[in-house]
Amino acid sequence: MEQVVIDSPIGKLGFVLRDGRLSRLDFLPAQASLVPPTGRRARLVVSRLRNYFKDPATSLQVDYAVRGTAYQLAVWAFLRTIPAGTILTYKQVSERVGGSPRSVGNACRANPVPLLTPCHRVVSSRGIGGFSGQSSGPLLQIKHWLLAHELGKKLEFA
Repeated sequence: MEQVVIDSPIGKLGFVLRDGRLSRLDFLPAQASLVPPTGRRARLVVSRLRNYFKDPATSLQVDYAVRGTAYQLAVWAFLRTIPAGTILTYKQVSERVGGSPRSVGNACRANPVPLLTPCHRVVSSRGIGGFSGQSSGPLLQIKHWLLAHELGKKLEFA
């Protein structure tokens, strides 16, 4: 297992690789200590993340080792097909993978690798929705930043 903490435009990011596969990504507090990558695959993840922050069209594809229900895995797999700069509603995702908008939102909330599995590209039909289980605060500001980064403009949500 390898744990890495890097700086990014949205704050400290920490991730975990298990057997060379990404299993977790977390938004960390500013005071978290940096932990540089040592392994080849961890360096690849860092490189992909840094390239994404320079150019949101950059592929974030890496090997995953995430755990979830069959439904969560299906939602997460679908989310990884949404191109940067594309925004879908929870309802639109549910129409493609089954379930309800609420079940899609719950799968997004349980996403162990946000950003790399881009749940930030899914919004409510009435506004921006939540991000990583929060409907306000710093994580929602990160969602705003990510969408603005990908679209090249600031977005206004009700």
